[in-house]
This record gives sequence, structure tokens and C-alpha cells, in this order.
Amino acid sequence: MIDIRSRSRIIQSNCVMRLLITASLVIVLCLYSPVSILLAKNPDTVSDRGIDSTDTSATSSSMESPPATESESVPAEAVDVPPSETDPVTGFTIDASEFLVIATSRGVSLLSHTIPDRRSIPAASKLMTAVIALEALPSDEDIPVTKNALDIDKKSPSPISLKIDQKYTVKFLVSAIILRNSDAAAFMLAEYISENEVDFVERMNETAKNLSMNDTNFVNTSGQSVLQGIPGDVDAVFSSKQYSTASDLAILFRYALNLSAFREIFTEYSFLQFQEDGKPLTLSSSVLSAWGIEEIKGASLFTPSFSDSVSESCLFALAQKGDLEVILLTTGIPDQSSYQTLHDLVDVTFSSFEVSPLIEAGDPYREVTVAGVTNPVNAVFRATVLYAHPIGQSFSIPVSEFIPSVFTTLPIKKGDVLGQVRLTLEDGTQVTTEVVASDNMVVNENFFTSTAKLIESNRNIGYLIAACILGLFFLAIRVVIRFFTGKRKSYDRK
Repeated sequence: MIDIRSRSRIIQSNCVMRLLITASLVIVLCLYSPVSILLAKNPDTVSDRGIDSTDTSATSSSMESPPATESESVPAEAVDVPPSETDPVTGFTIDASEFLVIATSRGVSLLSHTIPDRRSIPAASKLMTAVIALEALPSDEDIPVTKNALDIDKKSPSPISLKIDQKYTVKFLVSAIILRNSDAAAFMLAEYISENEVDFVERMNETAKNLSMNDTNFVNTSGQSVLQGIPGDVDAVFSSKQYSTASDLAILFRYALNLSAFREIFTEYSFLQFQEDGKPLTLSSSVLSAWGIEEIKGASLFTPSFSDSVSESCLFALAQKGDLEVILLTTGIPDQSSYQTLHDLVDVTFSSFEVSPLIEAGDPYREVTVAGVTNPVNAVFRATVLYAHPIGQSFSIPVSEFIPSVFTTLPIKKGDVLGQVRLTLEDGTQVTTEVVASDNMVVNENFFTSTAKLIESNRNIGYLIAACILGLFFLAIRVVIRFFTGKRKSYDRK
């Protein structure tokens, strides 16, 4: 038998428990009262204005890339629109065999006059060597000079005065390639990375294949043409086993600019100073005059050796004005005309094209359907999207396609990525950008999710409920302990 005092304590504890349970129920009822619901509503509203669209969420089930988090900063994107046939820039002339002007953001050509034929262009080998070196090695790693590299430097039309007992950093050697078109620097990097040039060339061709440079083949790091033909046939057409095209070079150069180390070397220096035996060593750009053009951010000229009558020169440059950044690429430039060629390309590009916002961050899209969410979700664009177009010409967006994210899970909070929107311009150009939720929280409305939503909006009441539940837990433990303690004492008396 339990004594009277133990029974009294249990009754008192039960009364307290009932009071706590009653208080919790009252709080929950208050949460679901009309006043609480009004207070919990998100004050932010979304305009009814949106983009006309075709919802294909029922058939789309994958994202092109994982969504970014809320804390990530999303830079403005740019969409590049090629000029129309009636554009005033059509028909202008440049003193070069071919030229390309490509917006760096998406690699779309703004101006072009290219030759589709494969030719020997030494710039392809030099640029690929620099890219592989910067991806494979730290910029400050030292590389010793070999006898082979020293012999190449002495015979080179653009020597960098290597010394056999010296070591040179990867940054110095890549700079020597970009600024001085150095054959020796390219060979040193190849030997150091792959032990010999043959194995390194295999790596060059594999990288070209991965970049979809389908009209490119490498034989050496210098870019020197290697002729092939039928011996003894005077009518045979001799071509180089090493070849590329301007279009492939543009792919490679755009890829190189995505490497921070390459962009730094290419854009920040018209010349570099290094220390050798305590003495300053300077590498000056072979096209230093190009830096006098205000919009030019970097330039490099690659020319074949005097003995190579098959290969063509190539001039790379990066130019920017406002939000429009472009790659300028020309081949077959006559001697002493690189400055004028760049000046003409820059002038026609920035006087004919401009960048405008296609959409702006926070602009409403529309209601979208997300898997697992009963009601449609209001979506807004996450980032500002810019597009390059001929000055005075704009484009409307007649069609859009929503691609829901497979990574979206409940609950969905304001700013969470809902999916991507593929916008199609009148000329067929397609742009893909992300949309996010405009509401604080969107979930399926059941008891648990609704309670979580209301607690999210009324945090003080949520803390009180948590305190009540914690109190009930400890009180229950206390009652159980007292019950068994009283029962044990009663047993001991017997």
C-alpha cells in the first residue's frame, strides 16, 4: 500500500500535469485562431505582372546544374545576340585573313569573318601548353632549365635568355609564352609535366578533344608546322599535320580566360619584371602598343618562325566597355598592323553593340508547380540577366519553359531555388536562369506543417510551447520516480 503522503504527492503532480497540458492546448488553439493566422501572413507581395510562359514542369525532371544556396552571390549573367543581316556593321573590312568578336559570357559570336579550312596556327600549341601548365602546376613552382630548352631558346626568334643553372617559375614561363611567344618556355613546361614532349602532345590532343576542338591536332609545343605529302610528287599539296581553326582557337581562349591564373597574367601585365641573380629580368609584350587602346585589357601576338612559310600569325585580345566584355581574335595579320587591326575591331564592336537587362533580380516570373507541394508557388528571378545586342535593337520574350529542380524539398522558404527558366528570344537565342520562391514558406497544409509554419511566424509562442513540453517531460519523469520510490518504501515496511 502507498502511504497517504505519497498518494498526495502523486495527486499534486497529476494536477500540475493537467494544468500544463491544458495550457499547451490553449496555446495551440490560439495559434490557429484567425488573429494569429493574419499575423503569420507574409507581408511581402508579388506583382501579378509576369512573363508569358509555357509550363513544362510535368515533363521536365532534371536540372542542368545544382541550385545555388541563398548565401551565394550570383553575378549578372549576359546573353549574347548575334547581329542581324541588316545590321549596319555588316560589310566592314579588317586588315586580316579572318576575325572573330565573341562575348565572353556565353561564347556567342557578335562579328565574324572566318575561314573554315584547317591551317597551321602556332598560337594553338602555345595557348594549349599554357592552359595545361596552369591547371597542372602551382604558379610559383620552380622548373630547372634543361639543355634541350636552352638550345631551343638560342635558336628562337624571340629568346628569353635562359641560363642552364637557373630555375624559373611556372608563372614566368607562361608569361614568356603569352608575352614573348617563347618556344623554349613551352618546351620546358612540357618536359617538366610529362618528362618528354611526345607524351605532353598526347595530353594536348586529349584536352582539345574534351573541349570539343574537333578541327585541331597537335604535333609539338612550338606550333611549328610539320608538313605531310607524297614524296617525289611535284603536284602534291603539302599541308601541316598540326592544324587548327579560328573557331577552335576561340573555344580554347575562352576556356583559358576562365582560369584565374591565366586571366591575371593576360590582363594585368603588359610587361613583367623578375629577379635573376639579384638582377631584374623584364618580359615585355610583343604587342605592347595594343595596351594604348583604352578598352583593351590584354593582348598577345603569336607569330611563326621565319623558316615556317606555312603557318599563320594570330592575335588574341580581351576588351571591355561597361558590362560588355569580348574576345577579339584575328589571324593572318600583316606585319606592323596589329595595333590598327585591334583599334578597328574595338571601334566597330563598341559602337555597334550594347548590353541591356533582359530581366532583373526580383522581377516576378509567375506561379509554378513544384513536386510535393499542393498549391502553386510564386516565383521571382534570382539574378539580373544581361544580353548583348545591336544598339537600338531589343528583343521580347514570347516563350519560357520552367524546369523544376529535383533538389527542392519541403519546407520551401523564401529565396529557395525552385528551378530554372529557359527563355527563348525572337531570334531563337535561348537563355537559362534560376527562379526562387517569393514567399516565406510554402508547405503542404496538414496539422504538423501548419503548426510549424505558425510557430515560424510566432517564435515567442513557439518557445513557450517548447518550454511546456520540456516541463511535461521532466514532470513525467518525476512522477514515475516518486511512484516507484513510494512502492519500494511500502514493500520495505511489509
